[in-house]
Amino acid sequence: MRLFRRTLLCLVVGVTAFGAAGWGLRPRASWTVELSSKEDYSSSLVEPLDPRSPSALVWLMSMPDHQRLTAYDAGTGRRLGDLQLKSFDEHPFVRGDGCILAERSTLSGFRLSSTAHRLYSGANGQLIAEHDRRGAWTPTPDGKRLFEYDAGGDSLVVRFASVESDKLDQYSLPISDRKSVVAHSSDGSKWAVAGPERSPGGFWNTAAIEVWDARSGVRLARAALPMRDRSFSLGKGVFENNDERITFKLDMKPWEFIWRTGEARPLSFSGTGPRSDYTTDPPGPRNSAFARRIPGKWDRRAYLALDIEPSTAWLGFESEDYQMHPWKEIPFPLVVRRDHMGFRHGVRATLVPGSSAVLVHASEPPAIEALPVWARGVVPQKWKDWREEQQVCRWCDLTRDLWRYVGCTAIQTQVRPDALIVVGKEGDRTVLQSWPLPPRDPGPYALAIAALCMAGTWWWCAWRYRRRMRRATLGAA
Repeated sequence: MRLFRRTLLCLVVGVTAFGAAGWGLRPRASWTVELSSKEDYSSSLVEPLDPRSPSALVWLMSMPDHQRLTAYDAGTGRRLGDLQLKSFDEHPFVRGDGCILAERSTLSGFRLSSTAHRLYSGANGQLIAEHDRRGAWTPTPDGKRLFEYDAGGDSLVVRFASVESDKLDQYSLPISDRKSVVAHSSDGSKWAVAGPERSPGGFWNTAAIEVWDARSGVRLARAALPMRDRSFSLGKGVFENNDERITFKLDMKPWEFIWRTGEARPLSFSGTGPRSDYTTDPPGPRNSAFARRIPGKWDRRAYLALDIEPSTAWLGFESEDYQMHPWKEIPFPLVVRRDHMGFRHGVRATLVPGSSAVLVHASEPPAIEALPVWARGVVPQKWKDWREEQQVCRWCDLTRDLWRYVGCTAIQTQVRPDALIVVGKEGDRTVLQSWPLPPRDPGPYALAIAALCMAGTWWWCAWRYRRRMRRATLGAA
């Protein structure tokens, strides 16, 4: 009986220590900055040009005037200074060096006639360079160059310009006038074109897609495309997977072209839900589940599938050889609803740049629903948080199926490789915070603390017992 009581006491101490240590070691923000009334939740985070290599500055744009930007140190949260844009209609981006590249487009009818770019210093907010060029110019991921193209005749003309100078380079690619631009790489170095081709008999009854290198003028890859009844409907596409794969629409159906292998094939995924060849062995999303592409830059695709009855969600992603892994159900209670337009919401996901992880923001049932029915009436009415749905953010490594709680509820987020920048609420305050990624797992540390407390309790109980027995022996003598 004595050992039983000692063991029971050690278990109580261990469970209490585990819970207290887990609470004390829970994920916390690296830094928190309280925003003023002019910088509250109506402000927005300025997105980086390349999420995989963000700058050391976090820029916050004030929404009332759309012109004032405030810089914060991404490591410490220290406010560094303000920047005033020259025009209210400029759309700013952050370069990797912290400078602000602001873009303003001018329309002529329904056509983009010119694009103006201004470069502001991230150190003092001074204007470094300003250019207004005709055409639709697109910045490269590093924000140091711009490019635009002109397709016409028997060539595709690609132009590159420097952001900080007037230097202009022009390249011409020998493209057939029947071919149109499908996609270009993020830096403008590779261009994909597709269209009908003349057969040896002189008929336009074949089609092909090609990838060209802009600077060298060399065709890198080519693949034949089907052409039904001499009709060819082509939609715009995008370079993906480190510019190794192009996805586009052919005759209103999704296709992909892996140009390094020269393989063009239809995608076996539909926007209305995962098809049978994308669902492996159960468990997996049913045909009624609505699947959508998870936004973000990664070397593979990832999808989120939602279902309402019951409220469940699945994550699916591709392997390195572009084959789908088995769908994984999110192992937490969720709340999935359908809005007035019929779209399902309640769970959203974002890829973490430069990793195989994803952030899942979800609505979860009220905490009171985890209690037995007879115990719910004991919870005081003033505990409103127990009766409201919880907005929870979790980090998941898709390759290892590892889940961790991030700990923040956000109004706006900016995902970085090593941090999650959020604008959120803490009571009545609006704060700007940085949460580390991946989040720290307090489980092993809390378990070690609990084991030490249990061992200490056992030693203390044994010491007291030996002392009592010693005193009893001396008293009897």
